[in-house]
Amino acid sequence: MTQIDQFESIFRSASRSLFEYKSWDIQSVMTICDGDQQTTRQFEANVKSFLSNAVEIEPIQWSSLAGSDFSTVDQLVKKIEHLAPDMICCHRNLHIPASDHPFSLGVYVDVLTQVAKAPVLLLPDPESEFQWHKETHHVMAITDHLDGDNSIVTAALKLTATDGKLYLTHIEDERAFRRIINVVEKIPEIDSDIALKKIAERLLLDPQNFIDSCQKEIEKQEIPVSVEAIVKLGHSISDYGELVDKLHIDLLVMHTRDDEQLAMHGLAYPLTIEFRQTPLLLI
Repeated sequence: MTQIDQFESIFRSASRSLFEYKSWDIQSVMTICDGDQQTTRQFEANVKSFLSNAVEIEPIQWSSLAGSDFSTVDQLVKKIEHLAPDMICCHRNLHIPASDHPFSLGVYVDVLTQVAKAPVLLLPDPESEFQWHKETHHVMAITDHLDGDNSIVTAALKLTATDGKLYLTHIEDERAFRRIINVVEKIPEIDSDIALKKIAERLLLDPQNFIDSCQKEIEKQEIPVSVEAIVKLGHSISDYGELVDKLHIDLLVMHTRDDEQLAMHGLAYPLTIEFRQTPLLLI
């Protein structure tokens, strides 16, 4: 390695992404339910109760759509575009029997997560036996590229209840990491033992540094939420499942949009299917 290469590596390793706090102003919320008017009012009441310890409910302008208000995806999208809410709250499997399609979000939700400009708070089906938690005291933001991701931290922070705990998590895919190391081991000029250690450290250092900056900024802003970092190599789906159960997570926050494709971003779809009984904020 030349001196120029060494200098460039040192310079890049010293560069860090810092969290910049910008409050998410929620002025309007739309709730969507496929039941009758009474069921829809109850669903909205449950949503308000769920969020009441995180956001001020009364100043928010609330609107709702019942099952009779839309019968096609196009109708639903146009009604949302007309009101332009800051957040959409709906349940899984709109207008399809959840019991018949347990591993599907339903076409309405699939489209909403891709075309709606507002984040979507996705809740379990109202007719399911599972009762989601009464507040958002334990919130987890999950992503495979947490470093520099201001939007997901801001959204998760906004919906964490006062004096609650926000877990910022980054699980590096160990299988993908092992594939890289397998290639490195076949290059005789590279010490594979050193590469294994240094690459692993580097992969986890950036998200850890970013979370550290989140903690400092949140303390500086005097936001009454504690932040805990979870950064490690692992198997994403199974590890997240264990964490959700172990930490009694009330709300998961993740990205679903991908600028390069119409389908859900990265791990989003398998995670939304895996956590069918957990409220999800999809942004």
